[in-house]
Amino acid sequence: MIFSTLLIPFLFSFFQPDIHLQYPDESIGPKIVFAQTRLKSDTICEGEQYKFIYQFKNAGDQPLILSNVRSSCGCYVPRWPREPVLPGDSSEIIGTYSSRGRPGPFTKSMTVNSNDSANQTIVLMCKGYTKPRELYQKKKHYWSKLKNALQLCI
Repeated sequence: MIFSTLLIPFLFSFFQPDIHLQYPDESIGPKIVFAQTRLKSDTICEGEQYKFIYQFKNAGDQPLILSNVRSSCGCYVPRWPREPVLPGDSSEIIGTYSSRGRPGPFTKSMTVNSNDSANQTIVLMCKGYTKPRELYQKKKHYWSKLKNALQLCI
C-alpha cells in the first residue's frame, strides 16, 4: 500500500504533458513580402532618371526594420523607409536609375537587409534599355524640318 501511494504520483510526474510542446509561441515575428522583386522599365532616353518602385508589406506580427539597402552601382540609388513598418502596413523601396552616359541595356540590383528571420537578405532586380542620345537628336532635327510636333528627348 505504501509502495503504491509512492509509486503512482512518481509515475504521473513522468507523464505530465509539457505545456511548451502543446502550445508553441504563436509569434511569427516580422515578415517582409514583396509584390515583385524584378521590375522592367520602358525604353528610356539617355540622360533621364527612371524610378523603380518595389512595394512590400509586413505580413508578420512584429515591426519590420530595414537595416540597410545597398545598390550594385552608384547610378542606381535606393531610398527606403527608416522607421519600422508596423504589422499589416505597407511601404516601398524606390530605386532611381540615372541613365546619363549609359546607353544600351542595363541590369541593376539592390540588396535589402531586414529583421525578418526567414528573409534577412533579399535581392531586388531591375532592367531596361536606354536609347543613345544621338538617335534622339537626329530624329529631332528631322521632325523639326517637317514641322511635326512629337515628344522627343532633348
